[in-house]
Amino acid sequence: MSTQSITYQNYDSYKDSGVDWIGQIPDHWSVDYVTKYFSISKEKVSEGLVDALSVGYMGVVPQLENAAKNNAEGDRKLVRQGDIAINSRSDRMGAAGLSVHKGGVSLVYHVLRPKGKYEGKYYHHVYRNNMFSQEFYRQGGGIVDDLWSTKDSRLVRIKLPNPSEEEKKQIASFIDDKVALVDELISKKQTLIELLHEKRQAIITQAFTKGLDPKAKMKDSGIEWVGEIPDGWEIRKLKNLFLSHETGIWGEEENGNEDDVMCIRVADFQYDQLRISDGEKTLRNITKSDLYKKKLRAGDLLLEKSGGGEKTIVGRAVLFELSLPAVCANFIEFHRFNNLIYPKYGLYLFAALYQSGVIYKNIKQTTGIQNLDLTGLYSQLVIYPDIEIQKEIVAYLDSKTSELDLIRNMLKKQITKLQEFKSSVIYNAVTGKIKV
Repeated sequence: MSTQSITYQNYDSYKDSGVDWIGQIPDHWSVDYVTKYFSISKEKVSEGLVDALSVGYMGVVPQLENAAKNNAEGDRKLVRQGDIAINSRSDRMGAAGLSVHKGGVSLVYHVLRPKGKYEGKYYHHVYRNNMFSQEFYRQGGGIVDDLWSTKDSRLVRIKLPNPSEEEKKQIASFIDDKVALVDELISKKQTLIELLHEKRQAIITQAFTKGLDPKAKMKDSGIEWVGEIPDGWEIRKLKNLFLSHETGIWGEEENGNEDDVMCIRVADFQYDQLRISDGEKTLRNITKSDLYKKKLRAGDLLLEKSGGGEKTIVGRAVLFELSLPAVCANFIEFHRFNNLIYPKYGLYLFAALYQSGVIYKNIKQTTGIQNLDLTGLYSQLVIYPDIEIQKEIVAYLDSKTSELDLIRNMLKKQITKLQEFKSSVIYNAVTGKIKV
């Protein structure tokens, strides 16, 4: 499916809707305030009387079993089948949708109840498209972006496009068909990325445990996940490979002055590399004592040791290779290898530990936070050859993994374009820019 070769028909004539986020609409369409179609429901229901629902980027879905629940009475808004629920956090763009479930959502969500018969799937797409989300955000307010929300009194000021009921049905059906095709393509590309990652990890583990010489004499390592290793390789506890290791700096992130020290955060971990743009540098005013103890050096390995949330990958490691003064945040443990380990080999060592499940076995979960048991991890036995062989293995792995990374990055770009295409189709369809 090529997004560049697809063309659509237009309506015969258009007019200005008078609404910035909608733009031009077909001549026979109109625009009306949200309240023409929906009332804002504040009906409450006690926890436990109905199923708990969440409103996110997947729409309105049953809440996960391990999500936090509150036993207080009347602490949820009732959602009926056919209602639209919207996350009031304005920065959660697209966190909205038509509910096919009866249940209860958090009191901070908006629940829109239709005033009559209506084509729910059409409005499902209206409320989830990017341009509506931006208007929803514009109507919001708050002290900081992380608390930015849109109140009922502002939501009712937003206008929506109003085609005929028959057109709404046609548009909803058209979008569902196109979205299903695009989502299928995205899913296939994501599967390919996962397979590439598995292949990448397998190549790393093979080189790390067996070396590059297929004729090498082997010996038993005594380590279950490693098996046999080349004769002459050493076996030590992981902790004996570090010159030192320290927890990062504790404190609130802040944008400081140009002379302040940059602070590496978990958010800067991208795959197994650091990705820091000039516009996203986090700076901190560091004491001389902390800077002396915790200033990073090129070749230090940064390990994500704690975290919570969907994007947390505790045990993920990156190598610090920058020349500027920097420290790392407190969810990170930084390691300085001794002269037994070539730093980049150390990075691949941690990748092998992650792939083998050794790191996973040392992760403890408490109240939604994952913590890496460093004492347990550091006691694990690991293997290594002499420095020159380590460098040969690194050169081999750099070559092999870079080939796979190029393919992965190409697939990620294709997914981004498909997502942009999907968003464009939805917006253009619900606002009448294309005729379906």
